[in-house]
Parts: sequence; structure tokens; C-alpha cells
Amino acid sequence: MGIDQAGEVAPAKDGISGGQSDTMFLLVLNPNTKQISVVGINRDTIADIDMYDQEGNFDIDDILLNTCGAVLGAVVFLMMKKGYDFIQKNRMQEKSKE
Repeated sequence: MGIDQAGEVAPAKDGISGGQSDTMFLLVLNPNTKQISVVGINRDTIADIDMYDQEGNFDIDDILLNTCGAVLGAVVFLMMKKGYDFIQKNRMQEKSKE
């Protein structure tokens, strides 16, 4: 992931001048069910900015690639969670057989 800022990146004292990451991930923990949800927030969804190239053509590549990256991250997370749940289930079954 990148940060859009020229020069050296340093913590922003005012909270707003430190640059923008391409994607932010929000983790939500449900203390009752012990489940974690991950939400990928694409930077391009935060502000409506039209992007054009030198010929005046609309540039949607950045939006598509960042969105695909967030979706891919969610898919990988869900696959890993499914694998983790499968392993936990098998461990529980093995312990109950003993």
C-alpha cells in the first residue's frame, strides 16, 4: 500500500496532513461471539475525484485496482478463516474421541 505525499512521511501533528493510504482496513471484534470482521475501505470511496489522463480520457484503473485489492483481501481473509475454523473443528472432534 502506498501513501500519497511528496518527501519524507512523518506522523501528522494535526491529524490530517500526513498523506492518504490507498486502502484502510477496519477490524471489528464482537466480544459476545468472538468473531472478527474486516472491512476494506478504498481511498477512492472517501472523496469523489475524477481522474483524467493527458488526453482527457477518464482514468478508472486506480479505482478498479484498489477495489479489486480490497475484494481480494476480503476473499483471502474469508478463506483463511474457513481453514482456521476447519482445523479448530477437527481438533475439537479429536479431543472428544479421546
